[in-house]
Amino acid sequence: MKRPPPSALVRSLDPPEDSVIKKEEHTVVWRETREDGEPVVVKFYRRRGAGSALRARIVRFRAEREYRRLRHLERWGISCTAPLAWSAGWSPEHGFHEVLVMREVPNAVPLRELLLAMPPADVPLAPLFKLIRRMHESGFLSQTMYARNVLVNRDSAPGEGYVIADVPRAWTFPRSIAGTEMALWDVMDLAAELVRLGVPEASVPVDVYGLDERGKKWWAKGRTRNSRGKLLRAARDAKARLRWLVAWILARAGGGVAKPAATR
Repeated sequence: MKRPPPSALVRSLDPPEDSVIKKEEHTVVWRETREDGEPVVVKFYRRRGAGSALRARIVRFRAEREYRRLRHLERWGISCTAPLAWSAGWSPEHGFHEVLVMREVPNAVPLRELLLAMPPADVPLAPLFKLIRRMHESGFLSQTMYARNVLVNRDSAPGEGYVIADVPRAWTFPRSIAGTEMALWDVMDLAAELVRLGVPEASVPVDVYGLDERGKKWWAKGRTRNSRGKLLRAARDAKARLRWLVAWILARAGGGVAKPAATR
């Protein structure tokens, strides 16, 4: 089936400034309301260069990868920004570009903003670490598990409104990765940022996630490292790619692929 052009998914590829959430050289994120009245969030990606163009042709478009990863979370019943559609195309005004459309989370605020606006002690974090555990049990590795990429629906009861958002560097494995060194990268990244945002280290509920003895050793070794350093991020990504490839080869060879309970 032929994809509709990106312009067919949104009202305009040049949104009004008051609707823009994020604007960078190659990325624009904005809110809009569809013709049927549904509020959505749109991600617009401009092609970064020949390398990204080649990767899109050989592997998948960036918007498609993120769409599929969010669909994975949806299938497993893990709260996320629900993906509605994606597309890619070219226009004289915007060049090569991609669009991802997601359902807007009502009355949502990034966790980072919430922690800066109110006492951290008033924000229950244990449910978030339980959500991350479920995410890992589904085989999902975020690699960008930062407070800005977690939304909080303020209409929900305290601790029940966490939503996983913005997963451009995620990987989906065929089976659970909970408790592995890779999974702890996500936990460490989030825990370190929570401390920087004013949450006392002793109050970060890592124990809710659950660590075995090996996991505790990994935690003690890696929790103080700067996860945003370019070299460390590149090394982590290379390890994730290799482990992803090996995991899927083993799964295809007879290990099987884990499925949500509803589809087993």
